[in-house]
Amino acid sequence: MNSLAFSRSAFSRSVWKRAALLGLLVMLCGSVSAEIYQWRDASGKLHFSDKKPKQQAAKDISHTVSDINMDDSAVEREKLERLFKPETPEEKALRQKEAGRQANREEKQQKQCEQARNYLDALKGPVYFVREDGSSYDISETERQQRVAALEGQIKRHCL
Repeated sequence: MNSLAFSRSAFSRSVWKRAALLGLLVMLCGSVSAEIYQWRDASGKLHFSDKKPKQQAAKDISHTVSDINMDDSAVEREKLERLFKPETPEEKALRQKEAGRQANREEKQQKQCEQARNYLDALKGPVYFVREDGSSYDISETERQQRVAALEGQIKRHCL
């Protein structure tokens, strides 16, 4: 009977050790948390990240966000709505206006690139130039090659 009591005691200690180890692991896993940073860029756009930006002042907002963002309660929803405000009509109009401007810039650049490519094609063959008064003049082969090289460089830098 004595050996049976010893076995139970050893078994009990083994179970307690395992339970203590499991409890320790659960506590360590629960204490792991990520930092969340919030900042505005030069154009006023709001950003969030788990990495602190290097060239921008950022606010650590980790404490304002719950550990698990799966709560459907009204309180948690309100917190998220305050943190992630929807785009206002003014912001939307500004974003659309900027998108239009960007589209215009891209269209203008495409036209300029097309003109530059056409001019380059013309420069690669026999060429002469016309002054404003209607008279024509020639350039040397060296000058023509320099103009071709310069135009190819500009097209390479500015066009797709």
